[in-house]
Amino acid sequence: MNSAFPLLLLFASILTAQPAIRWEKLLTKLRQPTHATAARDGSNRLFIVEQEGIVKILAAGELLPTPFLDIKSKVQYGAELGLLSITFPPNFAEKQYFYAYYIAKDKAVTISRFRLSEDPNVADADTESIILSIPQPLGQHNGGMVAFSPIDGMMYIATGDGGYEIAPGDEFIPDPLNSAQRTDTLLGKILRIDTESGVAPYAIPDSNPKIEGALPEIWATGLRNPWRFSFDRATGDLFIGDVGNSHREEINYEPAGTPGGRNYGWKAREGTGCAPEFDCPDVPNLTPPLYEYAHEEGCSVTGGVVYRGSKYPALQGIYLFGDFCNSMIWGLRQSEEGWKQYAFGTPEGLLVSFAEDEDGEVYIVDYDGNLLRLTVPEPEPPPAIIEEPEPAA
Repeated sequence: MNSAFPLLLLFASILTAQPAIRWEKLLTKLRQPTHATAARDGSNRLFIVEQEGIVKILAAGELLPTPFLDIKSKVQYGAELGLLSITFPPNFAEKQYFYAYYIAKDKAVTISRFRLSEDPNVADADTESIILSIPQPLGQHNGGMVAFSPIDGMMYIATGDGGYEIAPGDEFIPDPLNSAQRTDTLLGKILRIDTESGVAPYAIPDSNPKIEGALPEIWATGLRNPWRFSFDRATGDLFIGDVGNSHREEINYEPAGTPGGRNYGWKAREGTGCAPEFDCPDVPNLTPPLYEYAHEEGCSVTGGVVYRGSKYPALQGIYLFGDFCNSMIWGLRQSEEGWKQYAFGTPEGLLVSFAEDEDGEVYIVDYDGNLLRLTVPEPEPPPAIIEEPEPAA
């Protein structure tokens, strides 16, 4: 292993384990849903994002007939393009506005603010105020996640590296512009901005890392396609699922209070290793992933959430994540001995996103058109540990 990466805690071989959780199907016939989230305004509503530009509301177990938001006319839809996520700011009940992450008709990554109409279950699409627009030269790897930290109240945005191009001779060239390692572009990054200070369109937090020569919005670099990040609502820890290229998938981790400026390696590294089809430059101070897995186990990681609900105490503190290709779900939980891994089986469908409701209960968004809620068989068994950490060499 290249010396630029410190050794990780190592995990032993995976053992077969009986899943300790199940998934109850709540909704069907959604149209290519990509995300779901709660407003945390006391309404107990769940907002479900559909890729073509629609947001629907699940309230009291029923899908409301009128969309919460319809911006199909603004969204470039198809493949990796579309409406990818929404988020609600702190004190949304008072502010009555929210934010959307979508790909515009010119294929620019777009973060916009929308206000509610007089009906709290319907947003006014005509109130759009564009906060940030990032040109996308290649049209793939859009990241797609926007969320507020429960600790600092800042908006965090995940952007992909832009994608790939096909050179003469059908040569596949990932991140041809080296966007993930460059600091003069907002692509391939986690961004951190202050949208709630009253400064238009946003302010740069004083606590941003301010990397020399870098754009000031940059919080972290070296990401390929960070498809779903989340904050642990209890601790503020940040977990990032970054989709790999041809070899490794990874989960990156930042404990709350960690200063920004981390470089997660792409495309100098894929996971902790050097991808054989790339040069392996000696880049200093790279941050290795918390966890990685090879493409024998899956091919496209879907970043997840930490379980902080109250219904299933045995799951408390487990970070649940999975893979889009095979829908396998795993878990990671930190202990005094290190991180332990769990296996939770494979639900039906295409695992495109995890979600939390106001109470911290967890859901799966299935790209095939379903919404599923986590349940545990009775009596509740403890989750089966399938890997024990070994001390780093």
